[in-house]
Amino acid sequence: QQPILLIPILILDFVQLISELTGNQDILKKLEAELIKQALEGTNGVVAKAAKVLGMTASTLKKRISEYEIQ
Repeated sequence: QQPILLIPILILDFVQLISELTGNQDILKKLEAELIKQALEGTNGVVAKAAKVLGMTASTLKKRISEYEIQ
């Protein structure tokens, strides 16, 4: 993968670690939702491309979009 694509993945990994250590899952959900919004904006709403940027499958991204009620 290209280094720039690893940044969202590394951020999510870091925040997940912090949320596990503190027991606060809300922070992970808020950050993940924001990263998803930014990835979708950066890929003009193309789910497959945004999923690749985020390091997840398109089906997982679709579930998260629905879960976080992202338009």
